[in-house]
Amino acid sequence: LLWKDGAVESPPAMQRQIITTELHPNDLISLTEAFTCNTREEIDAAFQPAIKAGHDGVVIKPNSMGPWIKYKKSETSDFIVTAFKKTDTWKKHGVAKSFKVAVYENGSLKDMGDVQGYKWDMLKELTSKLKPIREDKHYIYVQPEVVIEVEYFENLGSALREPRILRIRYDKPAQECIIRDIHAVCSRLAELLN
Repeated sequence: LLWKDGAVESPPAMQRQIITTELHPNDLISLTEAFTCNTREEIDAAFQPAIKAGHDGVVIKPNSMGPWIKYKKSETSDFIVTAFKKTDTWKKHGVAKSFKVAVYENGSLKDMGDVQGYKWDMLKELTSKLKPIREDKHYIYVQPEVVIEVEYFENLGSALREPRILRIRYDKPAQECIIRDIHAVCSRLAELLN
């Protein structure tokens, strides 16, 4: 709907107006309440009722036309696989289950620690897509091309709390995996509004 007549390029208030005009709620479709938030506290105030109502979280749409951000109870983000650990599983079966991941920050890869995968078929597929370039005692480093979606509970800055691999992202180029920290987004939104 937002791609209609270039509406996706419109500010969020205009997008909301288009949605409420064009979309007709029924048993399958409902409109959620929209909030204008200027601070982290206001975002949190909108987030908590959404969680209590059983929703995953909220979507933040910056007025600056930046990317939409899903702010959820558990976060998901996309990361670039940069290496895999030489575990017993890899040595025995040729399948990696622990991977180093990174994101781009100011044009350079920033290491975000290790993530685990638990679905055997996906791990086999992921391992087969990686192109080794060098190795050390613990890791085999690969071309930073393969993107995976990871669920986690907190971004600690240089690591993720309780990360797990959800899927391989064939549809996303590695260059689009950039730092996405909700605190930084909120700070940037506040700067734009002042």
